[in-house]
Amino acid sequence: MADGNEEQATAAIMKDQEEQLRRKYPAGLPVKKGLLGGDRKYFDSADWAKDRAAKDKAAKVSAEASKDEPVTFKKQGTQDDELLPPPPISNAK
Repeated sequence: MADGNEEQATAAIMKDQEEQLRRKYPAGLPVKKGLLGGDRKYFDSADWAKDRAAKDKAAKVSAEASKDEPVTFKKQGTQDDELLPPPPISNAK
């Protein structure tokens, strides 16, 4: 029976505390907005760059995955890959 009395006493204390809070804050408890959301704070520029690179990589992977067409690779050694010769040098003064 001692447990029942302790529970009742605890419930009464909690009810008193709730009433005190309701009197102190009649509109409800104040809520701080933006504790976890919104702008991210960075320690330094390296953290920002690291986060930015991760976001860019994720966007690139998702963009490649969303393409309907298969990826094609060019064969090496084709005319498109060859460099043009440099223009002739004129000795005009």
